[in-house]
Amino acid sequence: MSTGNAYTKEDMLKMENEILKILGFNIVYPTSYDFYNILSKLLSFDRKQYILGQFFLENALIDYQMIKYSPNIIAASSIYMVMNLFKIKDYENLFNSFIINVNIPENIIKEVAKEIYLLVDIISKSRLNSVKNKYNISNFENITQIM
Repeated sequence: MSTGNAYTKEDMLKMENEILKILGFNIVYPTSYDFYNILSKLLSFDRKQYILGQFFLENALIDYQMIKYSPNIIAASSIYMVMNLFKIKDYENLFNSFIINVNIPENIIKEVAKEIYLLVDIISKSRLNSVKNKYNISNFENITQIM
């Protein structure tokens, strides 16, 4: 990296250190939870809606086949499912959101949402029910009873 000799190497390292301090050294690859949290706040999800989306995310995280999708697609698909299940008006506007509209076609989000829904259905019938059990308590609004 060249600064045209305007700054010394020490100046650059000092500024990098300041930036990292301001960021709290929190420089990680964003997860589906990060994207989901941002979107659910933008859409003003209530507690039950928020928890249902978390349930979808956790089910997607335990299936190896879902690794082919980026975190923002999984989050957008979970948001889509919550909005659709709760019949939140204008859930189609999700696709116009500046956060998601990063060249992700609507049909991809819908396709991934179907995959997540099938996962939830398959997992609920299998012995892998720790996620289902977790969300079937009052702390998590007994959310699995919706499904």
